[in-house]
Amino acid sequence: MAMRVVSLHFQKVSTIVGNDEIGLLTLVTDDGTRQINITGDNQTLFQFSLRLAGVKDATKLLPEVLLRLLRRHSDENYEVRITGITDGCYDVELREVTTGSVFPMYGCEAILLSYVSKGQIPIYMDFDLFMCQSMPVEKGSNLAVPLNTLDCKLLQVELGKAIETENYELASLLRDEINRRTK
Repeated sequence: MAMRVVSLHFQKVSTIVGNDEIGLLTLVTDDGTRQINITGDNQTLFQFSLRLAGVKDATKLLPEVLLRLLRRHSDENYEVRITGITDGCYDVELREVTTGSVFPMYGCEAILLSYVSKGQIPIYMDFDLFMCQSMPVEKGSNLAVPLNTLDCKLLQVELGKAIETENYELASLLRDEINRRTK
């Protein structure tokens, strides 16, 4: 039985106030009504910033080289599939459409590959997962990130900040998510 999916495309990179280690990659539905935010490390965010700034000779950067290799050595079509979430990280795979062969990838890097392909490698997400993790697009609102998409290290950092600022409601939610994962 085929998985029901929603088609997504990259919209923007955002930073998280007070955190230099990670940022957010925002993906939106084709109709622009819903969005999902995926955390990305500062190295991947730097890779996006190079391309968004129009870096000269991007053809020599690794994702572009790998994309050319894929196209040269295979007639296959590829797609990125976001299929689940485990311990704060999305389960993501690069999938050969014809053969069904899958290659697990980090989510932010798979999104970068789709971006450098100019959409020729589309992004799909399991529909039920998307409906659970996404939110409506609202102009001028803050970006939200579900707690279950943050790794334990970041949850610990945010727990410390919540306690320091006496935000005990948030601290309680963070503690509960950490405890749920470590049991």
